Amino acid sequence: MTETAASAALDSASDNDRSAYGFGLATIATSDAGEATVLDVWFPAPALGEAAASLRAVEHADESLTALAAESHDADRRTEQKVVFAQINLDEAPADTVDAYLRLHLLSHRLVKPNSINLDGIFGKLPNVVWTNFGPQQWTASN
Repeated sequence: MTETAASAALDSASDNDRSAYGFGLATIATSDAGEATVLDVWFPAPALGEAAASLRAVEHADESLTALAAESHDADRRTEQKVVFAQINLDEAPADTVDAYLRLHLLSHRLVKPNSINLDGIFGKLPNVVWTNFGPQQWTASN
């Protein structure tokens, strides 16, 4: 998105428009106990407003996201990537890791202004990860 387009999106967002949505690519790690943890989520095109109910299924995600997810299983890191959809209320605190990353992407894409969305408790929703040249890996005391 160009700087002009981002600025126009900011200006056109009404005060009543306090929701956002997006399809993302979530990196998910599985522990020895079989517990799944979302490590990070990349939202290439987050948007303000409500997504139409008919578009909320992951089948409507961009084909490139689906293709990336299909070839992403990494047995060494015990991770895989899945396409996720998130619809959030910007006035409420982040509910989970997916919600937290969508808020961070809204800020990065300059769709919302700093201090205009609720980020209360966001760090508690983000897991500790080890960043490698292969991507995020779940942090454990052994690594």
